[in-house]
Amino acid sequence: MRCPTCEAELTIKPKGISKAGNPYDAFFGHPMDSKCKERVEMSEEDQKKVNLNARAKKFDAELTKFKGMAWFNATNAAVELLKGAIVTVKPGVKTKEEISSGEDTFRVKLAEHRDWFYKESLEFFVREIINEQ
Repeated sequence: MRCPTCEAELTIKPKGISKAGNPYDAFFGHPMDSKCKERVEMSEEDQKKVNLNARAKKFDAELTKFKGMAWFNATNAAVELLKGAIVTVKPGVKTKEEISSGEDTFRVKLAEHRDWFYKESLEFFVREIINEQ
């Protein structure tokens, strides 16, 4: 869409809250550095599409960030567990002596515990954040 005043290309601005704290609906507007402040209102149908897309992008960014933190935390928890710093939290977890006895390699057990912690974190995210229970 082009600006009716200066003919510049307008960008989509999703629904949000202004710096002054006032809520506004989605609209077509100039980039922040433009001198022309003309804006074109959107139809209600277009606003719904833009707002839904903006929410989806925000959620995707939050999920990606959570997954990164969950992977990091799961790895740290698995290392601490295998070092013996954490009390058993998973049924069937072997002791440090059993692991070092040669029955299982440290790397295999680390991956197993890390994957379990990661799976539990993702299930928590789905249960508590997505489903809001």
